[in-house]
Amino acid sequence: MKRSGSGTIRGLSLLLGLSLCAGALFFLFLSGNVFSPSLSGEKPSSEAPLQGRIFFPLSRQNLEGEELCSLEEEALPEFLEEEGEAGLFLWQRYCWLSPDIRSSGKLSVDAEEPPLPPVFPPGGVAVLLLDDVGNSASLGAAFAALKIPLTWAILPGESQTERCRDLAEAQGIPYIVHMPMQALGDTPGSYWYGTNWIVEGMSPEEIRREVLRALKLLPGALGMNNHRGSLATTDAALMDPFLETLRARGLFFLDSRTNSRSVAASLAAEKGMPRLENHVFLDHKKEPEFFRSQMKRLFAMAGKRGWAVGICHARSSTYQVFKEMEGELAGDPRLITLPDLVDILKGRGRSQKKDVFSLQLSD
Repeated sequence: MKRSGSGTIRGLSLLLGLSLCAGALFFLFLSGNVFSPSLSGEKPSSEAPLQGRIFFPLSRQNLEGEELCSLEEEALPEFLEEEGEAGLFLWQRYCWLSPDIRSSGKLSVDAEEPPLPPVFPPGGVAVLLLDDVGNSASLGAAFAALKIPLTWAILPGESQTERCRDLAEAQGIPYIVHMPMQALGDTPGSYWYGTNWIVEGMSPEEIRREVLRALKLLPGALGMNNHRGSLATTDAALMDPFLETLRARGLFFLDSRTNSRSVAASLAAEKGMPRLENHVFLDHKKEPEFFRSQMKRLFAMAGKRGWAVGICHARSSTYQVFKEMEGELAGDPRLITLPDLVDILKGRGRSQKKDVFSLQLSD
């Protein structure tokens, strides 16, 4: 009897243990800490995954059908809370969602859109920003030959930075600095941490020095955007002196929105700088069909809100799609460059008469 009772207890203990393990795995799966795709351009760190925090996605009924770029046979859970800390997790867990629908609270997609400002044409204007230029001069030359209005974001300090810079200037391609900034999970001593120019704990003078060092390499840059930076752009102590250095030199900053909790764009607006943000990542999947769907999404946003920015990357797969679409994009009047958009938002370089809309570049 004693042996039977002991065996029963062991069996119940084993069953209880298995149940607890299964429950824990199910909870982790829902929280996104298991099988979560990494953020485009940012490799996850095994040392500090999401800094130990758990986030839940917004419920699916808060998202219009066209707001979902692709589900890859996976759906947003419909039974989770509509409120809460959803913003950061929503982008990291569901990386196909574009930045414009990332939110830390409830989304109001049914709210009536305000009328477009009179400065924008009926179809709006769209910017194509090419990130990660500077790693390959041959690829840079291929993009430069396209008859599509692109703005380049050139990485400072890369092997081909100067050659790509010279190519852009020779071809009249406007460019900005693609400033490497610390991402979530980047820890001192790690590979990605070592590639950053702006990291937490830097003093205002150190930040200023790094900005000036980048501008010395790329003196014709009209502004900057962040490369990675899902941690740095949420840190006001870093962003304030960073933006102030740009503002003092008449340069702008475009927030790539690698974290929905970024404070960069709002701080820039407080400083009197144009509030510039990325709205769509175009090529975090290599399939041409996906790129085309994202381009349609970009133009739809531009038509709805007046202007929109789409970010793509200097990759051979992206070049091939652009080459295929060159005929339809080269003459599209909705496509303008990033400095053109800045001029419009600042009230310069525009002329409107009835339905006529034209850009006049400022000196």
